[in-house]
Amino acid sequence: MNTVEPIRDLAKIDAIKKLLKGQNIRDWMLFTFGVNSALRISDLLKLRQMDILDEKGKTLEYMKLRETKTNKGRLFKLNDTIIKAIKEYIPKDKYDPNAYLFPSRKGQNKPIDRKHAWEIITNAARAVDVKENIRYAWISCL
Repeated sequence: MNTVEPIRDLAKIDAIKKLLKGQNIRDWMLFTFGVNSALRISDLLKLRQMDILDEKGKTLEYMKLRETKTNKGRLFKLNDTIIKAIKEYIPKDKYDPNAYLFPSRKGQNKPIDRKHAWEIITNAARAVDVKENIRYAWISCL
C-alpha cells in the first residue's frame, strides 16, 4: 500500500508557490489555499467567489462550508495568508459571486476537476524535486 506524506520542507513549498504563480495565478491560488486550509480537494474545487467574499467583494473572515465527504456543515476561518492571496487573486472589479474560485478554462462554468488539480500540484512538486508521494498530500502540508 502506498503511503502519502505531507511536504514538510518550507523551502519546497515556497518554490512550488513561486513556480505556480509564474505559470498560472489560479493554480498558485489552489496550492496556496490548499496548504493553508487543510481542506479536501473536493471541498476546495466546489468553492465559488460568494463563499469567500461578501456582496461588496470584501474578503470574509470566516466561510461556511458543507464538507463533501461527511456532509457536515463547518465554519472555517480564513487565515491571513489565504486572505492576502484572495485579494491578489480576485481584484474587486472582477467579483462574480457565482463564479467558481478555480474555474476550468473550458468555458463551461465548471471548476477544474480533481484529476487536473492533481496534475497541477504533482507537476509543480516534481519540478522542485519533491520526492514524497504527494497524491493529494499537499492539502495536509502545514
